[in-house]
Amino acid sequence: MKPADPVDAELIRRLQKTSRHFLLHALEHALADERNETNALQTLANIQAALELLTKLRIVRTVGWQGIAVASLHTKTQAELLQSIHDGQFKSIAFWESRKKASSTLLLNAQDLQLLDDFQNRRNQLMHLGLDMDPETVLDESIWLLVRVITQLDWKVNLRAQDQYLSNSLKQFIGLDLYQKLIEKTSYVDEAIDRAYDDFDRFGPVRCCLACGSDAMVESEHGDLRCLVCHFEAGPFTMGFLDCPACGRKEGVIYDVLNVGDNPSVPGKCGSCRTMMDVSRCTACKGDHLTSAGCQFCAD
Repeated sequence: MKPADPVDAELIRRLQKTSRHFLLHALEHALADERNETNALQTLANIQAALELLTKLRIVRTVGWQGIAVASLHTKTQAELLQSIHDGQFKSIAFWESRKKASSTLLLNAQDLQLLDDFQNRRNQLMHLGLDMDPETVLDESIWLLVRVITQLDWKVNLRAQDQYLSNSLKQFIGLDLYQKLIEKTSYVDEAIDRAYDDFDRFGPVRCCLACGSDAMVESEHGDLRCLVCHFEAGPFTMGFLDCPACGRKEGVIYDVLNVGDNPSVPGKCGSCRTMMDVSRCTACKGDHLTSAGCQFCAD
C-alpha cells in the first residue's frame, strides 16, 4: 500500500470519519423495531452515502488521491489541493467511476452487482424524483448490501489496531447494542452464511467462528481466516483445527498453532458447541492432538 502523503492523509481522515457516521445511522434505522417508510428512507440514504465514501476510501488508500480527483486537479500543488479540500472545492469522480475502480479489488458476483445497481437506482429516485417503495424490501436489501459488499470495504481502519484483528471487530465498530440487534436479524446471519458457502468454500472448509459461533468463518485464497458475521480475523497459518469430540463438529476445535509446540498444552475451543479443551503437540511425530485423547497417529 502506498504511504499516505498529506493530501491522502487528510482525505483518509475525512472519509473514515464521515463514512462511519453514515454507516452507524443506516444501521440504527435498518435495525429499528418499526420497519416503516421513514426508517427505510433513512437507511437507504445513509447506507448509500457510506458505500460511496468507503469506495473512495478504498481507492485513496490503494493508489492515492489521484484515483478519486477529477483530471483538472492533477496539476495542482499539494498546498492548493489541501486548500481545495478545506474550502469544499475538491472535485471527485462520479460514484459509477469510483465503484468501477474499487470493484476490481472486491469479491463481487453477478448477484452483488445487480444489488448495487438496484440500490443506486433507488437512491437516485429518492434524491431526484421521490420514491414510492416497499419498506421491507429496502430494509432487507440494506442488510444484504452490508453483508455482501460493504463489509469488504475499509470500515475497520476506524478501529484501534488491537481491535482490527483476532477480535470481534464488528462489535467494536458499531457498539454492543447495534451489534446484538444485527446478529439477531435472521436475514443478516443467514445471508452471511449463504455467502460463506457460495463464494468461499473453494478456498477451504467453512468453519464455526471462534468469536461469535456463527457457521461463517471462511478462508481466503491467501490462507487468512475471517468470519462473515462478526469479522473475527486471523492471519495465515496462525490457527489449527481438530475434530470436536463433544459435538462431533469436524475441525471444530480451534487453537493457537504457533505456540502449541512451545508448551505442554494450549487451550482450544470449539466454535460450534463452545467447549474448552487442551491441545498438545506430540513429541514423537509432531502432530497436534487433544491432550486428553493422546496422539491419534502414534502411541506417544
